[in-house]
Amino acid sequence: MKRFLSLLLILFCIFGVTFLCIYGYYYKNVSDMSFGAFLRSAVPTVREPDDGLYFYSEKVLQGNEKAERGEYAAAILDFDAAIVANPKDAVAYFYRGQAKFHQDRFFTAISDFHTAIRLNPDYSEAYYYRGLSHRNLNQMNDAIEDYSHAIRMDPKHAFAYYHRGRAYVHRDSIGDTKKAMSDFGACIKLDPEFVNAYLSRGKLRENEYRLHYADKIDPSVLADYNTAIRLAPDNAIAYYYRGMYREWVVGEWQLEATEDIQTALKLAEQAGDVALKKEIEAAVELRTELRKEFKRFQR
Repeated sequence: MKRFLSLLLILFCIFGVTFLCIYGYYYKNVSDMSFGAFLRSAVPTVREPDDGLYFYSEKVLQGNEKAERGEYAAAILDFDAAIVANPKDAVAYFYRGQAKFHQDRFFTAISDFHTAIRLNPDYSEAYYYRGLSHRNLNQMNDAIEDYSHAIRMDPKHAFAYYHRGRAYVHRDSIGDTKKAMSDFGACIKLDPEFVNAYLSRGKLRENEYRLHYADKIDPSVLADYNTAIRLAPDNAIAYYYRGMYREWVVGEWQLEATEDIQTALKLAEQAGDVALKKEIEAAVELRTELRKEFKRFQR
């Protein structure tokens, strides 16, 4: 009986610790706007607004040029001047909010996006960026509501679908997994090269399948990881996810899983992503040790 309980404990550790390692990185560093390794993929995570939709004052245009160079403080001064000249300039409020967003000043960014929406209730990008700001403040319900507004105004807004899916994943209420899966699918349908959507859907599928069918293989998980790698062959996290999943399915470190992990480590090192490299090494070491313990108890 004790031997049986020990085996159960080791199996729980293999699954639980691996889940914490991978999902710890997934939720901490692979969050929507962490600007970490997950965002260094083939597509940007933040969509730039359509410049043809609105009138731009001279000061807004000057501010945009500075913002594009990453000079957000100087850009904000230009947007301030535009707002003083025309307090009803929704575009100026929006872009000032966007500059503040990139400075991680999410509360004041939300205030500017709110004003832009009040001045122009059909400003879909303002809803979208306000949703991103709420997401960064862990205000998932507000984020989901704003993304939904953006989608209603622009049903082809792939980024809004993607981020709403991520918000559902983080909120994790009853039914949110199904909603997140649907949003990732909608994002991919609108933009078949949206790498982050494949990674997010693959990881969500992997998690769900392990919970319900721990001893079976879900080919759709590998399909998502394979597609992400095909689209972004320099994406370290895609190789990391695929390697860990392959090891889990086979039950040991075989050639394909090992090669994936080695590639992930090499790419993380080349990108200078020390945090990801350490995370991968720690996850692999833990998984290897737990597998050894499991085999020892099987004898």
